[in-house]
Amino acid sequence: MKQKTLYLLRHGEANPLDHKGDLERSLTNVGKDQLNLLTKSLLKQCLSWDLVICSHAQRARQSLLILEHLSPKAETIFEKKLYNVSFENVLDIVKKVNNKINSILIVGHNPCLRNLTLTLAIDGSQNYKNISKRLPPGGFVSLKVQVSSWSDIQAQTAYIDECFFPE
Repeated sequence: MKQKTLYLLRHGEANPLDHKGDLERSLTNVGKDQLNLLTKSLLKQCLSWDLVICSHAQRARQSLLILEHLSPKAETIFEKKLYNVSFENVLDIVKKVNNKINSILIVGHNPCLRNLTLTLAIDGSQNYKNISKRLPPGGFVSLKVQVSSWSDIQAQTAYIDECFFPE
């Protein structure tokens, strides 16, 4: 069986809610630092992806901007359906991805990304236990999904290959 790779990135630390509204919240300097640390780590591991599906929220777009040079040829889709949704909604988006794509980076929000990880991953690893407690801002998860078609992705079809918590 072929496998696919699903990378999940929770946006970096964001400024508190203000008069502009939640969608317009931007990254703090700490959030930018978190993502710069992540970028250095990912560069060492030579990780890249074929497709990016990113929330249209400002903090998610800013997070992607810091990482996008890791996969400059990746197609990017800004998706309103990644904001304020359940993990089932995200799973539906992933299931529709063309099978020529072998790796996807999703840049989004909690609790959705944490719940998606815990649903897809097989329980038992230390990474699973860590993520079951929390997925912090700037947190990154690499899931190896044991499917040959994105449409076959479902609960417990993946294992957590790596996770990065920027602390």
